[in-house]
Parts: sequence; structure tokens; C-alpha cells
Amino acid sequence: MRLDGCSSARACGFVPSARAVPERPRDNRRRPRRRSATFDLPSRDQLSANMATRMNDDMRRRFEQVDQLTDPNDRFRALGSLTMELYSFDLVTTDQEIDDSEPGSNHETWEDMVRLQTEGVYPAAFAAIKSPVLMLHGADDPHPGQMIRASLEPHIPQLEYREWQRCGHYPWLEKSTRDEFFSVLRKWLQKSCKVRLAI
Repeated sequence: MRLDGCSSARACGFVPSARAVPERPRDNRRRPRRRSATFDLPSRDQLSANMATRMNDDMRRRFEQVDQLTDPNDRFRALGSLTMELYSFDLVTTDQEIDDSEPGSNHETWEDMVRLQTEGVYPAAFAAIKSPVLMLHGADDPHPGQMIRASLEPHIPQLEYREWQRCGHYPWLEKSTRDEFFSVLRKWLQKSCKVRLAI
């Protein structure tokens, strides 16, 4: 989310402002893309370990079945549904808008992120962000929030971090945090960005 010079982070990590995001070499169009959640190898390794711990035989079998789907849009939707289940604690709803217009874009974005990390661009490029930044995270998210925050703080010292227990990857959908998530975000936007929000 980007409002009046402020950046807020999604539960999955950090969404950099457009001016801090280098373009993809093969595509000169500016378009928003979902950003990766981990910015260093230890965080990525911890994410993998957390995911492995959560996976049971049934979940592995279901992911294997999704891999067999031939339609990229069907595969993208099915992966989104399985991932939501794996990343969550106790959701109010699993309904969410999924833009399936570019089903391969998540894979391309991940490849871009890994390439830019390997080249030393990320997270160093985030030092260009001078606006306030808020990272809202669930403790039960498999992405290691504390580790991600620690990897970003040298580059974004103004980063504010809030973590909830009994909350996964989608705090705005979690029963235990939904209302508080919106309250915290509203207050932060009003304080840090001088945004007036209709309630």
C-alpha cells in the first residue's frame, strides 16, 4: 500500500515503493507486482523449515495434485487456496480476490527477487525509502517476521514492526486480529502519513 509518501508492509513482509524497485530487464513497463517475503538466505531457510513442519502427507499429496493441473489459471487458484490454508491460523473467511490475469507472474516475481538479492540490489535498494514504513505480521505466519525485520532494519531504520500471536499470513482475515489489524493500520496511517480515512 502506498499513500502520500508512506509505505506499509503486508503481513508477508515488505512491499517497497515503486521508486525503490528496479525494473525487470526484459520488461520496461511499470506494473505493480507482489514482492517476496524474505530478503536473506537465513530467513528463506527458516521459511522453508517452517513450511516443511506444517506440511503433512495429505497437504503434500494435494500440492502434487495441483502440479498436475494443465490450465495455468486453475493451477494458480488452487495453489492460492492451498497456500492460504498453509499460511493461516484461524481465518474469518477464505474469500479473497485473486487476479489470475497473469498466472505466471508470481513465479517471475520470485525469480526477479532472488536475482536481485544475489546481485546485492535487495535489500540495499530499500535505503532509498525515506517515508515511514510499517510491517504488520502474524507470529504464526511461516515467514519469519522477526528475522525479516532484522534483515531490513539496517536499510530501513524507520521501519515499525507489529506482530500478533494466533495470527498467520493474513492478519486482516484472521479471527483473532482482524479488527485490531484495521485499527492499528488506520491509526498508523493517520499519525505517520496524515491521512484522513473514512470509517
